[in-house]
Amino acid sequence: MRDKRKRRSHFTDDERHRIVVEGAATTPKKICKEYGISLSTFYRWRARLLSRNRAQETARLQDLERENKRLKTQVAELWLDYTSLRTALISNTEQEC
Repeated sequence: MRDKRKRRSHFTDDERHRIVVEGAATTPKKICKEYGISLSTFYRWRARLLSRNRAQETARLQDLERENKRLKTQVAELWLDYTSLRTALISNTEQEC
């Protein structure tokens, strides 16, 4: 008896991405017929591409939130330095007068 193995796709990741993008511009049925793939394969590729994009967006958002927190801390520290120096300068000039 022959061993039934799944056939590996002959499309690269870049080609899959291009096919999914083309599917957004036209009907998935036409794209599937043109490239000889099934609708379920097309929808699986699209779902994988969307989940990958969401993961990248989530990582980017987390990086931006960390940077925002760091910058807010720096601004708060600089504001404290500014107010303490201003207070010291004002009290110093009042003592001289």
